[in-house]
Amino acid sequence: QEENIVTEPHQAKLQYYFDELTKTSGGHVIVHGDLDLGHSDIKALPDSFTVTGDLNLHNSQLVYLPHELIVGGDLIVGNSKSIQLAKYTSVGGNLNLTGTNVSHSSHWFSQLHVGGDLTLQHASIRALPQGLTVEGNLDLEGSLLKRLPPNLTVGGWMDIQKTSNLTRLPDGLTVDDYLNLQDTNIEVIGKNTTIGYLLDVRSSLVTELPSGLTANQLDLRHTKIKTLPEDLVVGDWINIEGTSIDPAKLPVGVAAIQMPNAANPCKYDIIKNPRYIDPTHSTKTC
Repeated sequence: QEENIVTEPHQAKLQYYFDELTKTSGGHVIVHGDLDLGHSDIKALPDSFTVTGDLNLHNSQLVYLPHELIVGGDLIVGNSKSIQLAKYTSVGGNLNLTGTNVSHSSHWFSQLHVGGDLTLQHASIRALPQGLTVEGNLDLEGSLLKRLPPNLTVGGWMDIQKTSNLTRLPDGLTVDDYLNLQDTNIEVIGKNTTIGYLLDVRSSLVTELPSGLTANQLDLRHTKIKTLPEDLVVGDWINIEGTSIDPAKLPVGVAAIQMPNAANPCKYDIIKNPRYIDPTHSTKTC
């Protein structure tokens, strides 16, 4: 059950920004549609709060977000001086924290689901919560992150360029699109990592690959990697140019190798691995 309410000072002030403000019998406050609080001087929101459309907090004076925050569309918090995020946050669209100083506590961000992209470019943030799911892209370029949670799932691409504090990727990482490790300080790729498109390790600091690694394409050019794990799975091709890896000893889960064309070194040929066994098809013995 919902009723129109104007009872608390911060709720009354919200009505200057949006007319349709209702409250359930359990105390949950709902704004029906978009809410633009960008550059506003509002310093608090109801403790249990839903915006069915977009919520813009860009350059706002807010320091704390509600204990429970549900945004049906995009949530924009970019360039806020300092903000502590909700314990439970669900964003149906994109979450933009570009340039934001995210404060820390024992419970901040403990549950976070983002239905679109999560952007943390140049954000002052050290860690992300366990159980984080991003259905779109994850942009961490230039952030101060020191670690990523295990079993992180990203539905698009993940950008970790210029994240100088980040030196390893977590176990169980899943990225459905591409992951580029060039111009990063990543030294270790976690076990059981799955990359749906391209894992680009060219000229990176990575010196060995983990067990349980799966990628559609794997570019290892000019790395110090010397051997490949026996359980490596590459569905399309692997490029080992400029490494000491023996191309005659590709694991059976690698479909093909990308080699420079003899007549034109600027082009590449795809050569099938004669030892290849498709891991998606089980073999039966009579």
